[in-house]
Amino acid sequence: MGTPNKGETMLVAIINVDGTVEAKQIDGSLESMQSIVEGLIQPVDLQEDMTLWVNEEGMYREDYNSLASGIAGIHLNGPAFITGGVDKDGTTLGINPAYVSRIKSYAEVVLSFS
Repeated sequence: MGTPNKGETMLVAIINVDGTVEAKQIDGSLESMQSIVEGLIQPVDLQEDMTLWVNEEGMYREDYNSLASGIAGIHLNGPAFITGGVDKDGTTLGINPAYVSRIKSYAEVVLSFS
């Protein structure tokens, strides 16, 4: 998976460890992606048009991310974010804005049980 074309921004859905979700436009550089997860990034494919990005060394962290874990179906620690899939050239795409709304709704349900 690559990053967006230079100079282009993309929409991501950030999943914070407190269960909140925020939509944010980022430049898609490796540095901006790593700053969200606070370290090296690793993709977790959710479906063809959605990729979850997590901290590669998240297993060594103690800040469990229950929302990201529930979405991915695996135990995850630290902040995470979701992008779209990739185009024919392997360039990472932004997330569909409708998906951001669905993720926020899911987060509200999960938080209501906390």
